[in-house]
Amino acid sequence: MNKRFLFLVTGLALIGLSLAGWLGPAGAAALAATPPAVPLIPVTGEDGKAGYINNQGQEIIEAQFDMAFPFSEGLAAVRVGDLVGYIDPTGAFVIEPQFTDAGSFREGRAWAYQDGLVGYIDQTGQWIVEPAYGSASDYTEGLGKVTEPYFMGLIDASGAFVLEPKYRQVSQFSEGLAAVLVDDKWGYADETGQIVIQPQYQYAFDFAEGLAVVQTEDFKYGFINPTGKMVIPARYDDARSFSDGLAVAGQINADQMMVYSYIDQTGKTVIDASPYLYIDNFSEGLAPVTTSAGLAGYIDKTGQFVIEPQFEAAQVFSDGLGAVYKMANMALSTKPANLSSNRSLTWLLPSNSSMA
Repeated sequence: MNKRFLFLVTGLALIGLSLAGWLGPAGAAALAATPPAVPLIPVTGEDGKAGYINNQGQEIIEAQFDMAFPFSEGLAAVRVGDLVGYIDPTGAFVIEPQFTDAGSFREGRAWAYQDGLVGYIDQTGQWIVEPAYGSASDYTEGLGKVTEPYFMGLIDASGAFVLEPKYRQVSQFSEGLAAVLVDDKWGYADETGQIVIQPQYQYAFDFAEGLAVVQTEDFKYGFINPTGKMVIPARYDDARSFSDGLAVAGQINADQMMVYSYIDQTGKTVIDASPYLYIDNFSEGLAPVTTSAGLAGYIDKTGQFVIEPQFEAAQVFSDGLGAVYKMANMALSTKPANLSSNRSLTWLLPSNSSMA
């Protein structure tokens, strides 16, 4: 008997993605002989129930939850009715549904809401930091961002404030520093709560790969190092954080059009991205770009297409998978085993076929 699946990928990309699987008898047999792969990908079936597949498109955890979120540190948050709990890779509950909302585990803890307040739990579901805050975010580098009651601060592993809750905005801790908003200007604080880069910027991004994007008073973007030195001059009209050794940077040309390029950490243009309508960050050696014809593909760091433009949209690779949209359907793709000789996608699963 044929069985048709149409999945909504809930945790792979920034937009909602749908996946439909196609396998003939031989393909089904091959998948059956393939052990479950990690990471598991949360998906939602046509009936609205969520479960998990592997990177072959094989269902590993039956669609049975009202919502499913990505695995992190061996556990995944799932919603059953109005409550959230955590399952292991077999689908068994490790922490029974009991929270009104909860996040992914980071550094051995996850934020969770109970009775309208949020705290942090460990992987057994016990409170490490009692729920006492209005909002909270993942721990990074040993610190968590919380709101109490209207201002943001950073707490350590014990729940003690390292950065007192007196800031209107605080970023995630990244590479030893957190961006903080003081009197309408952004600067950076260290793990002791000391301001180490004085507030002076219109906006400041997290540090990534040793540099941070900042916006100066003339609304230009540049890159500073952890001492606050501007190492790539503020000459860009748009910029994104470094990823995989390159950063996206844009400048408005004489025709008042934003022209983008990929730059290295010296500010040198490595790839001229002006021919493309849309570009995204590099990840795992590839970046999705959309051509003037409206088709998306993936380029490598030489600017050459490794996966030819053929999709209506494409997302960055994560854990060996990319999400692509083609002919009104979404699919998962994996990078070819040999990129130099094989430019086809390993998997492209059309929804108009059946799964045996």
